[in-house]
Amino acid sequence: MLRALLTAVRGPAVCVGRCFSSEVSGAVSTLTGFSSPPFSTEASLYVHWPYCLKRCSYCNNKYNPDTNPDPLLFTVTLLSEEMLLLITSVFFGGGTPSLARPSTIAAVLETVARHAGLSEEAEVTLEVNPTPVGSSKLEDFLHAGVNHFSIGVQSLRDDDLKVLGRDHNSQHALQTVAEARRLCPGRVSVDVMFGRPGQSVASWELELDELLSVCDDHVSLYQLTLERGMSFLPNTDRFCACYLDVGTGTDEMEEMEERTTGETVAGTPPLHHPQQTELTGTDEMEEMEERTTGETVAGTPPLHHPKQTELTGTDEMEERTTGETVAGTPPLHHPQQTELTGTQLFRQVQKGQLSVPSDDITAVMYDSARRILQKRGYLQYEVSNFARNGAISQHNMSYWKASQYLGVGPGAHGRFVPRGEGDVCREARTQTLEPDVWLREVQQRSHGTRRRIPLTHLGLLEEVLVMGLRLIDGITHQHWQLFSPRADLYQILSSSSEVQDLQQTGLLILDDRGLRCSWQGLALLDSMLPTLLLLLEAYITQGLDNNSGSLQL
Repeated sequence: MLRALLTAVRGPAVCVGRCFSSEVSGAVSTLTGFSSPPFSTEASLYVHWPYCLKRCSYCNNKYNPDTNPDPLLFTVTLLSEEMLLLITSVFFGGGTPSLARPSTIAAVLETVARHAGLSEEAEVTLEVNPTPVGSSKLEDFLHAGVNHFSIGVQSLRDDDLKVLGRDHNSQHALQTVAEARRLCPGRVSVDVMFGRPGQSVASWELELDELLSVCDDHVSLYQLTLERGMSFLPNTDRFCACYLDVGTGTDEMEEMEERTTGETVAGTPPLHHPQQTELTGTDEMEEMEERTTGETVAGTPPLHHPKQTELTGTDEMEERTTGETVAGTPPLHHPQQTELTGTQLFRQVQKGQLSVPSDDITAVMYDSARRILQKRGYLQYEVSNFARNGAISQHNMSYWKASQYLGVGPGAHGRFVPRGEGDVCREARTQTLEPDVWLREVQQRSHGTRRRIPLTHLGLLEEVLVMGLRLIDGITHQHWQLFSPRADLYQILSSSSEVQDLQQTGLLILDDRGLRCSWQGLALLDSMLPTLLLLLEAYITQGLDNNSGSLQL
């Protein structure tokens, strides 16, 4: 269960802006209608850079940057999104966004500031691959407007980095962290992976202690797992060793995606949904594509939409499973089509060349890491994220608090109310996944949006529940009422014998503060979510039936 939880003008080189905050900015306005989700005038922005120079051994996808895309393409598609929102945080993820030119980063930020507004205290984060090239560009990224770096250290053991197929070594990682801390003191996050081949609890504890001696104020834990993926040829399954981006809630959102496909992501039974027959397969295909990369395609939560009313991506997805065109367009090229046996790491494990720790061992590793981090002054505020000195990630908090966010770049997802079009309901938008196709679509029609789907109220509440329970503080009653003014958490959950059992076993807490997991329960959240989601669905469905289609929330 644990593995499913663990997803300008050139000026002085100084780090400006708040970067991290103990509070999430963006007050949500009062609901004007009980069936409409709340919205505000603020949102966060995710920009996806899908390119990598080298494919890691645990990842199936590989997009090589033969050329740097024209930054104008990113700014053009930005303008096609909702530009009436004040942007409170920006996250450049990938892929390897540190491969981008600093001028591209600057162009995107300038477009946001000019056409939407960028808060003076906005956190602007760039994911960095800790190679000498990445390290050498940090100051230029700082001048471009970045004020926070997230560094993918993953390991301080060179042998393990080679097994993972990383293109850096431990010395590169240490040098990059040191340079980032010099430029942005207090605003550098480090990613570290556990559950690696041949790793023991003792070696993990020693390595983590060593890493914390050079870390800044934020650490994210990731677990390496073997996940099932899918090839792009018909009737062929493959597996992939995945790097789960638990920092963005990937797995819980994928589980919600399972509810529309009947597919399990982490080996848990599929949840029952009568509306499954209303799907055309696009979500399932996109989910499977996400699982070949080991994270969400754009680092943002996958979509969950029981009833898709506007499916514009079906053609592309069908091309990718048949190799044929559906609408007379050339078939998409996939170098990985012939690789039907999974990733290099998966094949090594299957052949007995490598072994990965068991679930029981990785559970001990996770618990051990939590205790070590706490002892070193890092407070856990989310399933996989730890901070000291109040340095929590403002951008990721926008996901966990179900705030609005825009997604730009190949495969990026967004959740926001398109107020510029006069709408009052939140939409889920997905940009075209394939980078080459995305570039062509932006050139031809000035945007890369492949799909727009209105979020149902149930879908929104499920996201609030799933994402909110990842937080140590859980979901307060006040926060839940912003989305569900007439049905509080007590009404929905307190009478359930299953919830009462979870409370009696000390895994779940429902009290005057709200709903949250205990210390022990947080590691078992994945096992509790199906029960909670089914209770929520049953309550809302009953409300719909009792009120002849008028939802009383």
